[in-house]
Amino acid sequence: MDKVLRNWYNTGNTGFVKYEEKVLRYREIDEQSDHIFLVLSEMGIKEGDVILSIIKNPLDNVILFFAVVKCGAILFPINPVIEKSLYDHVISNAKPKLIISDFNNEGISFETLKNRSIKGNRLNPNQNYNPERTVLTLLTGGSTGTPKGAEISENAIMWNAFNTVLTWGINQSDRTLVCMPLYHTGGWNILLIPTLIAGGSVIFSENNFDPDEIINLIEKERITIFMGVPTMYEKIVASSEFYKKDLSKVRMISGGGKLRKETYEKLLEINIKVFQGYGLTEAGPNNFYISPENQKKFPDSVGTPCIFVEVKLAEDGELLIRGKHLFSRYMFGSDIDPFEMDGYFKTGDIFRTNELGYYFFVQRKKNVIKTGGENVYATEIEDIILTLPYVVECSVIGMPDNYWGEAVVAFVKTNEVKSEEQLRKDLKMKLSGYKVPKRVIFVNNLPRNAVGKVSREELVRLYEKSVH
Repeated sequence: MDKVLRNWYNTGNTGFVKYEEKVLRYREIDEQSDHIFLVLSEMGIKEGDVILSIIKNPLDNVILFFAVVKCGAILFPINPVIEKSLYDHVISNAKPKLIISDFNNEGISFETLKNRSIKGNRLNPNQNYNPERTVLTLLTGGSTGTPKGAEISENAIMWNAFNTVLTWGINQSDRTLVCMPLYHTGGWNILLIPTLIAGGSVIFSENNFDPDEIINLIEKERITIFMGVPTMYEKIVASSEFYKKDLSKVRMISGGGKLRKETYEKLLEINIKVFQGYGLTEAGPNNFYISPENQKKFPDSVGTPCIFVEVKLAEDGELLIRGKHLFSRYMFGSDIDPFEMDGYFKTGDIFRTNELGYYFFVQRKKNVIKTGGENVYATEIEDIILTLPYVVECSVIGMPDNYWGEAVVAFVKTNEVKSEEQLRKDLKMKLSGYKVPKRVIFVNNLPRNAVGKVSREELVRLYEKSVH
């Protein structure tokens, strides 16, 4: 992977990464990661050793990533505000050889690492080069159950980049703005690494997601491609800056959930090219593509598979994915083999297709609610609830019930005071009786994790608190 950067700067490429006012060209990334690689080697870091990182500056994260690739170790970045119990769980299972932290007193800070002098001569990186070795491990599954450590090889990262560059049409003139955290696959693999592989430029946002800053950076930095989750787009279209800036040159990708119709239409109002993505930490995460033009025709579709991605639907509609962009294994958190015998990864998501071969997300398999002998899709109920004019956002789950097996429970944020009885009455006009939520819990905001996804785990806690 580092050889790609070297090739680009040797051919005169002007790509860069930027954070605040600091700019690093490809050559500087390569040279600074060489230094960190040598420091790590002198500290005894070898191939397969885990390096746990909690680093503030995204440029330092990029330098460390390429240094780790060069020395054959495994980078395991984690959330700086990770719960103590989860942090201890990760330490116990990953058994890091080194902790690099800018947030606590454990291990060594990146600044100290960077300023450390080296004694020996330049070493040859990847002396026993194996592209199938793990270079990155990321936590996944924390919003729905026990967190797992997904091991991702250099090969998988590169093939995801090839899929993205070739199918999404990214090239060295592209500039992306990254506001997703670098302990999440969205930070690394949706646009950051693919853009670097394509010879483009990467700008990092300066704050935890600030819609005004994002809009201004898109215009100021001439951003051509941007990825966000639906909650980010909700804030962008609500910003006072939204209609003041020229955003017509940026392609916007939405992932991590369904974009609301109203939000999508507001983006189209100012001629933004928008398309919906789908992926997982374990698969890519870039698996499909739909052109912005076809997205208008099929607003709920994620399109067709990327060039090197194979997909099929199981008998129950579960999406199965195969390709060289898949992760290798779970380091910890699961003893279940997530792969079919023929190499397809079981996503746990229900999909459907139309007559043109376009794919549509239906529901998380584990979130199909079995109530009174009927299967109910939570997303269908959510879509209907969102048609009520006083509803701002909602989420639906199934909870154990002695009579129904599972009861449909809705968590709803409204912009005016409504009773549970009134909302259920309105829904009875639109839904079959067995689909109408047995309980409605009103919330100020839906609980979300660090990347904006609704936390099912927190919804369960809210429900349990409401019945005790």
